[in-house]
Formats: sequence, C-alpha cells, structure tokens
Amino acid sequence: MHRRRNRLPDRRIRLIPVYAAVLSVAAGCGRPSAPDDAQARRVVERFLEQLRTGTVDAAWESTTADFKSDEGRDAFRRFVKGRPVLHQPLEFTTIKQVEVNGLARWEATLRPPAATQDAPGAVRVLIAQESGVWKVERLTTE
Repeated sequence: MHRRRNRLPDRRIRLIPVYAAVLSVAAGCGRPSAPDDAQARRVVERFLEQLRTGTVDAAWESTTADFKSDEGRDAFRRFVKGRPVLHQPLEFTTIKQVEVNGLARWEATLRPPAATQDAPGAVRVLIAQESGVWKVERLTTE
C-alpha cells in the first residue's frame, strides 16, 4: 500500500518566494519618498534643459498626470514660448524638501546668472513622485 504523503511542507516551501516578495514590498513602503538633493537637482536641470533647447514636448512628457491635466500640451507650448526666462541658462538659488498635502516634494527656485535675489525672473519648479519616478508637478515664473 502506498502511504499518503503529507504535502503541507512542500506547499510551505513553495510559498517562501511569495512571502519574500510581500516582505520586500512592505519593507520598501518605509523608505523615504523624496530623492536626495542631487537627484532632485538632476530632475529639475533635465526639465529646464529640455525647455531651453526647444524640446518642449519631451519636457511636457516628463511632468505628472496632474500637471498634464491642468496644462495641456498646446497651452504648455504657449506658456514656454511666452516666457523668455525659460530660454536662458538658470542657476539654483534654493532647493529644499517641502510637504504638500502630507506628501514629500522638492521645490527649486532658479534665476538667470545676472539676476539678484530681488530681481524679476525667478523660476520655481516643484517635483513629485509618480509611479516611482520623480516628475515636474508645477512650473511657475515671475
């Protein structure tokens, strides 16, 4: 006669990868949701470089869904075209982590190299995480 083998231990062993995956996802939820200063600068610099070099559509694609719903592609093109400050080199004056509606964001303020702190021409960029990628959520000019 065949003895019926208890398959319970086999099932437990097969579930180890599932448990490991669940634990790794849960552990990842505790990580900080904001990039470091250097990563935030790179996101902002890449976006502004795209605007400066005329690749406005690529810049628009690198924005959040909220940005896109508020600012359609054609409206964004007109906005950029009508802001000469976006077509020149800019320098960071401040970059800081901020909280918006309880979520971590980075806000950068930039100015043309010759501008003083009080001179017009400031550009503010707010970046937010969307689907694990940091993207531009807001762009304002003075």
